[in-house]
Amino acid sequence: MANYSNIKDAIANSEFEKIGKRITVRNAVIMYKNFSGRKTDFNREGNRNFCLCLTTEAADRLLEEGLNVKERIRDGESSEDSLKYITIKVNLNSEYPPTIATYGTKLDGTKYKKVLTAETLGSLDFASFERVDLTFKLFHTVVLDKARTSAYLDDLRVVLRPSDLYGGYYAEYEEADEALNKIEEDTF
Repeated sequence: MANYSNIKDAIANSEFEKIGKRITVRNAVIMYKNFSGRKTDFNREGNRNFCLCLTTEAADRLLEEGLNVKERIRDGESSEDSLKYITIKVNLNSEYPPTIATYGTKLDGTKYKKVLTAETLGSLDFASFERVDLTFKLFHTVVLDKARTSAYLDDLRVVLRPSDLYGGYYAEYEEADEALNKIEEDTF
């Protein structure tokens, strides 16, 4: 994880807006990514989710909505300065699955967009992001006479941070692809 003070600064730049049961967050900070649904100490196999870092104001509002706001307190830190977050579930099997897309720039300067599927979504677990914008829905239920509120992803837009190593490989493989295409053209 990046420098703690940098994360706190980034969270302060997040913008939260609630419209009905949907909450949109621009410049979101996310962590503990498990888009692949792999089994971990904190996750059952098949459960896709991630955690959204919150400003203190957003944490207070979401707590009032009934969400389970967690906090991570570092040694010597007060609760006011703690890192607050919620878990957002990613349900690809729902009647209205979320839209998830990545954006980036190739070395030649052209921009691209890629809509992710269940098979490709796990690639986000280890990706670095320049920007994250998302919308999630609040879902209220009652289980054994206890009210519960969960957050489900509705829309996720991610601008990927290119790797510093990418450039050298990209040019080399692009030349190989062009040579292969030329061979295929000449063959047919």
